[in-house]
Amino acid sequence: MNPRVNEARVGLFVVFSLILLGVLILSLSSQSGLFRRTYSIKTSFNNVQGLVEGAPVRLQGRDIGLVEKIYFAPGFNEKPIDVVLQIDKSIEPRVRENSFATIQTMGLLGDKYVEITHGSPPAPVIRPGGKVKSTEPPNLFALLDKGDEILTNIVNISHSLDKVTAEFATEENRQNFTKTFRSWKNVVTEIEHGDGLIHSVIYKPKSGDLVDELGKATKDLAAILHDMRQGTGDPGRSLADFSESMANVREITSRVKTGPGVLHELVYKKGDEGLVKRLTAASKNLNEILAKVNRGEGSLGAFVNDPTLYEDLKIITGGAKRSGRVKRVIQYTIKKYEKGKKKEMAPSP
Repeated sequence: MNPRVNEARVGLFVVFSLILLGVLILSLSSQSGLFRRTYSIKTSFNNVQGLVEGAPVRLQGRDIGLVEKIYFAPGFNEKPIDVVLQIDKSIEPRVRENSFATIQTMGLLGDKYVEITHGSPPAPVIRPGGKVKSTEPPNLFALLDKGDEILTNIVNISHSLDKVTAEFATEENRQNFTKTFRSWKNVVTEIEHGDGLIHSVIYKPKSGDLVDELGKATKDLAAILHDMRQGTGDPGRSLADFSESMANVREITSRVKTGPGVLHELVYKKGDEGLVKRLTAASKNLNEILAKVNRGEGSLGAFVNDPTLYEDLKIITGGAKRSGRVKRVIQYTIKKYEKGKKKEMAPSP
């Protein structure tokens, strides 16, 4: 065989192998970013939780770089570990000052990587050498420690509940609870189906009308008596109003006596019938007096029903105020009356 042919075959094989190796190298380098333009930014953590140099860096789940360096920051900073991230230059506009870096776990094996959130305008872009803010990932061991503490507390609470339920489970306590619940049931049943005061208040709201009317009548009487004490208003009209108010009181008293309601329960329960009888008798007597006044019987009746008598009295009192002689006669009569009273009250020798 011609030696030149063999050499040519070997040369072609070597060239083809070199080309194939170059293609493979270029393919691997494109994936590793060996020939891509990159820039570096920094972040800090309290605990990197096993993150290593060369770990991937991802943006929204897509690989954009790798962890270039991990070292302790000089001094005593709030977050003592600095992590340098090498990121693809094309991603620079997407990493902004409102982005956050955190350490995440990849797969079931627990490999760590750095995840960066996507920034948004108007936050400025983080330039090469800048620093991206970080958030601490949840510490699994700290969570387990807290879980142990929570379980311990739950166990203690269960022991306490066991003690409490054991005390309630005694025969004496069961009987006491049974009696208590039975008593409450009887009370509620009596309130719902009985005819006592609480039943009237809850299930008979109209029974409160008597209380309202009685309060209104009492206010009217107080106003009339106030005017009479102050000397204001028309005496005849005041007495007429007084008569009308007392008639209202008498009507209310009759309704309390004969009709259902709270006041009927209060007055006629447990032997209090005497109170209503006395009120009824007093109202009847007062009604008779007012009837005589309305008919014009007696001095008060004449004064109320005869307007001329009232006008004459005003004329007389007005003249008395203007007449000095009448004033002296009235003063003499009052003094004489007071002297007679003093003599009657003086002890006999």
